[in-house]
Formats: sequence, structure tokens, C-alpha cells
Amino acid sequence: MPDTTDGIYVFYDQLQVGLTDSQVAFVAAPAAGSQKLNFTVSERIRALAPNFVVLQHRLAFGLSSGANLVGPDH
Repeated sequence: MPDTTDGIYVFYDQLQVGLTDSQVAFVAAPAAGSQKLNFTVSERIRALAPNFVVLQHRLAFGLSSGANLVGPDH
């Protein structure tokens, strides 16, 4: 994670795809990072905030509602 000792920074839960240039600038200014962003969005933000961190993760098997069903009896 970036050093945030010199201020208060935002870690966004998730951001929309298709941000305008103004929205990207707004996001980049106070941001430390976000999670689950695609490469295009994260690179647009990193052009303005090079230390912007993106956390990519997946839920463990069985923790997603319905996504891990493997048959009609499960």
C-alpha cells in the first residue's frame, strides 16, 4: 500500500467502467487505491496517480451466492 502518513486518502470499494476524464481526475486526486478494476480503468487512474494500488481477489469457493452451484441438488 502507498504511504499515507502525510494525509487522508481514499480506498474505493469499486469503480464503474467508462469513467469520463473528469471522473478519473476526481478519483485519482485523493486515492490510495481500489479493488476489482480492469486494466484499462486502473491504467487511466495510474497515469495521474502512479502509486494507485489495485487489489484483485476472488471469493473462496462456496462464498458466492449461487455462483458455485454444480448441479440441481447442490
